[in-house]
Amino acid sequence: MKDKYRIDFGFLNILLPLLIIAVLVSMLVPRQAVRAAEPTRVERLQDGIRAHSLRVYKALNTTLEMDDAATHAAVVTVYGPDCLSARVTSPYVKYGWKSEPTLNACTIAVNGNEFVVTAIGNQSSNNFISINGQ
Repeated sequence: MKDKYRIDFGFLNILLPLLIIAVLVSMLVPRQAVRAAEPTRVERLQDGIRAHSLRVYKALNTTLEMDDAATHAAVVTVYGPDCLSARVTSPYVKYGWKSEPTLNACTIAVNGNEFVVTAIGNQSSNNFISINGQ
């Protein structure tokens, strides 16, 4: 004889709520993983500063290689002021930014036979310093 107050609690009664919870979790977890993988605003600013110093460094070296009469000091004198404006224009190299990084300072120095381009970011980038794209 069956008890009228007894509830039949079967396998499907346990499986269905677990399945619903699993589906909801599977929709939430990938979004969290993508957010964690995205670079932060500060990292993007630092990447822009790093790219800027590398581009200026490459532009100066290319100008020096293409012009046989140019010296390191002459190239720095002519193109040094362009470092902060993020626009380098020489007869050999032209580059600029659509949206240039915000810099506190950008300096070009000569160390022996090597250019040293130092770009210093603002407070938004935690005063990040990049030397020759490093």
